[in-house]
Amino acid sequence: NTAIWNDGYNLLNNYNYIEQQAATLQQPIPQAFAKIMKALHFQYLVDTYGDVPYTQALQGTGAIAPTYDSSVSIYEDLFKQLDAAITL
Repeated sequence: NTAIWNDGYNLLNNYNYIEQQAATLQQPIPQAFAKIMKALHFQYLVDTYGDVPYTQALQGTGAIAPTYDSSVSIYEDLFKQLDAAITL
């Protein structure tokens, strides 16, 4: 299952970049799309591994060894992210 981990975080980095660029360019549709895709891929990771890096993930060298968040807290935040995407 290492492919799920490696591919998941690679895709998450890509979607994180899209979300940041869309926010900078004030383009809500790509930003919402990126939020939804990030939620989906984090869900895959949590479903496969349980606790995974979430709040400190996707920070590059800012968090070389990110802490693992509980699956429950990740799911709760994913719902918030989906609500934010709907609002966009």
